[in-house]
Amino acid sequence: MPRQLTLALVLVAACAERPGNEDRDGIDDTSVTDTDGAGSVCGPVDAEASLDEGGFLNTLASSDDLSLLSPETGEVKFLLPVALDPAPAGLDAPCFFQDMTRFSFHLDFLRTRPGWEDLTWDGYVDLSLDPSTRVALSGELSVWPFTPHPRGGQGVVAFTLASEAGPLSAFTLDDLVGAAARLRQCAPWLANALVFVPTDAATASLVALVPQTLSDRGVDVLSLDALGVGLGSRAYVSGETYGYVRVLAEDDDDDDHEDEDDEEDDDRHDDARASGDRGRRGATASGTTALDDLGPDDVVIASHAPPELSIVAGLLTDAVQSAHSHLNLRLAEKGTPSATVPDIVDTVRDAGLVGTLVHVVVTDHRVAVEPATLEDARTFWDQHRPRPDVPVADLTRRDVAPFDTLGRDDAGAYGSKAAWLGELQRAVDAPHRAEGFAIPFARYQEHFEASGAAARARQLARDAATLTPEALADALDDIRDRIRDYPLDPELVAEIRAAATDLLGDAAATTRLRFRSSSNAEDLPTWSAAGLYRSASGCFGDDDDDDGDGPSRCRSDAELDVLDTRLDAAEAAYAQAPSVWLDDWIDELRSDRDEERYVAVAVRKVWASLWGDRAYAERRYYGVDDADVKMGIAVNPSFALEQVDAVVEMGFDAPHGWGVRVVSLADGYSVVSPEDPTIDPEVITFAYDVDCPTPWSVRVQSRYAGDPDARLWSDDDLGDLATILGQLRTRLEPDHWPVEIELKRTVDGELVIKQVRSVPASP
Repeated sequence: MPRQLTLALVLVAACAERPGNEDRDGIDDTSVTDTDGAGSVCGPVDAEASLDEGGFLNTLASSDDLSLLSPETGEVKFLLPVALDPAPAGLDAPCFFQDMTRFSFHLDFLRTRPGWEDLTWDGYVDLSLDPSTRVALSGELSVWPFTPHPRGGQGVVAFTLASEAGPLSAFTLDDLVGAAARLRQCAPWLANALVFVPTDAATASLVALVPQTLSDRGVDVLSLDALGVGLGSRAYVSGETYGYVRVLAEDDDDDDHEDEDDEEDDDRHDDARASGDRGRRGATASGTTALDDLGPDDVVIASHAPPELSIVAGLLTDAVQSAHSHLNLRLAEKGTPSATVPDIVDTVRDAGLVGTLVHVVVTDHRVAVEPATLEDARTFWDQHRPRPDVPVADLTRRDVAPFDTLGRDDAGAYGSKAAWLGELQRAVDAPHRAEGFAIPFARYQEHFEASGAAARARQLARDAATLTPEALADALDDIRDRIRDYPLDPELVAEIRAAATDLLGDAAATTRLRFRSSSNAEDLPTWSAAGLYRSASGCFGDDDDDDGDGPSRCRSDAELDVLDTRLDAAEAAYAQAPSVWLDDWIDELRSDRDEERYVAVAVRKVWASLWGDRAYAERRYYGVDDADVKMGIAVNPSFALEQVDAVVEMGFDAPHGWGVRVVSLADGYSVVSPEDPTIDPEVITFAYDVDCPTPWSVRVQSRYAGDPDARLWSDDDLGDLATILGQLRTRLEPDHWPVEIELKRTVDGELVIKQVRSVPASP
């Protein structure tokens, strides 16, 4: 087995359908009329009017044209009219290559052509997929630069043809030969590299019977498997890295998934964290590495993405990941490459790369893993270590402050998260903003000193360089215990209760409050610290009943019924196919259903999380002084039984305007910390025109719960969302765009923004 391994792949975009299942992913190309927040109305943009600006090309003069049409994935869909005399309506050229930045699907593109504006799925089947009525062949081109060509040499351009899968091939040999000839006519530069790849069993059987006949007629054929490792792979963070290959033990992938509300699990969840120190190098007899033995010079190879991963050099997984998870946000801000590569665990093992130093490059089109020298690795590591600035903490303010009294200038006393929530009070209209209040750094610092945790932290700072990883973990554990065990100041508890009563009235006792970290070392322009600190729930009704028995008084009967339904479904799924993530999900659901939540406990949990092992390791990585870091808390009513959880990336450069991407999950799943690491969210993208905040086009890919017809956002919902985001665009003034927004569609259907943070630029 060769010791050098190169993995070449074309990454499948999140919204690209697989041939043979064309356009069944819930595509909806509409224009949404929207207000700009100031009363004016911008009309929908006519899609036809934009065709000259890049809707398609009739020829591909070079690979640059391919990149122009598909800058992210290198995959371009095409349409080839079967006959040109007379040509089908709207298809009056030999070839149409779609602008993939605008049209992810053939049906999406065809609806912009004259005469096909109202084309349905059934109409598309007749137009392209049914051989008895077909007027155009539809397919896709993709470049595979490292795949051996059947005629010798390296590199192929694969073309596929879409069909309705059935027992008989939808194509004749003449169809295949004609399609290849047409593509060579319209893109002469790819002629010698072109190969046909059948994507259904019937066509694969047909071409297998006559390979020489096809070859003699100028059509070379490769199977899907022969294209190479990586079919179906995705890049989440492109970049370059060096590190040692470490295969994560499967039973450790999710063992450290933190149940944010389970006090009894604090030790299990908080203590098994990476210290970042290289002295603790653990591996099992099977050659796998434990999660808490990973560090900044390790390239992690895993079956699926571990949500509690600390600082590492890179991440490659067998299973798909959530592109908008806290994990990938942390990796992106450090420029740490991350990708899904099916069978990567077996591949690196077979190649003998486990434990060796490698150079990894992840791009939109390929993943390369090759042996590296220590000299090159050290040079790279020295040049790529970031150094963010942490704002100076203001400890003079002690008041528990409502969000509507806060703004960006208050981040030094209450933290970035609370300051952003204050800005939102003015940036969006009620009821689309999270109402609440904030606890300042000063109250944390008082508790930190009184509990003895501050003295222990100062001792740790003096001794850290000489501590073993085990001793370091024990020291952090001691600091957290001191914070959690020391009684909370009764005056602070009274102030929190008063603030909750001012906000909620008599419902304060039975409304579950969410206490969320708001430190001066998170949500920064250069460092998000996403997912490093914890949130916790508190209920004054549980404090008042003195019985210690669950469920929480802040859980309604309707909530308990939904939790029971979700728990039954999760347990049934686990019985059919046991998995680590399902086991964790079941534990979390049981805890949510059965446990009481105490306000004082919630506050101390959030404070203690400032000293979590992963948080400490990141500060070491960034060179941040622990003495400068303080914890505030943002408090708002919890979202119960929300219909949809979503993350919006807003303000990135888009081909036709100011880009917005919405990633959503339902049924209690979280986008930023997905309980099911394999679930595919619904993805919506649109762009605001330069002169007004009207989305010119909304493109929906619905893959939620395996049901392509289950759209999470209706047309009306999308219009409301566009209005709210338009207000943010015109009223919010972050340090830079883009920003990331977490929002909920509540049980009542209201859209509420939970949080806003800057998206740190990759180094």
